[in-house]
Amino acid sequence: MEVNIVKDSENPLLKRRRIEFEVDHFGAATPSRLTLIKELSSSLSVPEDRITITKMVTLHGTCKASGVARVYDSRDRLEEWEPEHLIGRTGAAEEQAEKKKEPEKLEEKVKEAEGGSVTEVKNSEILKEPKKEKEGIETVKSTKEEGRKDA
Repeated sequence: MEVNIVKDSENPLLKRRRIEFEVDHFGAATPSRLTLIKELSSSLSVPEDRITITKMVTLHGTCKASGVARVYDSRDRLEEWEPEHLIGRTGAAEEQAEKKKEPEKLEEKVKEAEGGSVTEVKNSEILKEPKKEKEGIETVKSTKEEGRKDA
């Protein structure tokens, strides 16, 4: 995998750089954002936590991807200007990938209700009480039934 920087422009107002890059990934899948952040970090001599990749596109049938990255002067600036979903794709991407690998577990809890049934609950959800009919509704129903019998 080879990363080529096509354009590097400075934005002094936002204290960041806009990097346009191309990645030649012949014989392999399109590299992940995390892999590209590591490559850009080493080539630009900037910590990984200050880089976000905003766009990455691979044309169908080619082994070249092009994209846009933003490099900030500080982590605080990055958190101030970047949307949360892009911040989540940078440093937190490793944590999210590990969480997805773990199988989802089901917990069984026994809840003694009127029928004493066993209920499966996903990831310790709160068990809700079964719905009970209101007393006022029951009396209305019974009076209607009695009225029909009389008629």
